[in-house]
Amino acid sequence: MGLPGITQIKAICRALECKPRTLYIVDCPICDTPDVMELDPKAGTYWCGSCGRRGKLGDLAVLAEGVFLNKHRTARRCMETRPGVTRGGGGR
Repeated sequence: MGLPGITQIKAICRALECKPRTLYIVDCPICDTPDVMELDPKAGTYWCGSCGRRGKLGDLAVLAEGVFLNKHRTARRCMETRPGVTRGGGGR
């Protein structure tokens, strides 16, 4: 049984005398390929290994919000048009 991943990473960084950098791997909202887009919070950039798109995280955030709203359009419409519970009208 080997060392856990984070322990290995720390050992590698010590041996190479470098500081690790965090990257996040997510599904690409542009080409819909799972686990290919890298988000780099330190540089504030993204890059997709499948479609090759790259840019700033702020631009991707706008795109991601649009994708989310499109996916949940039906639920949003239902919540916006159905009357909610009225306050004070629930006397027994």
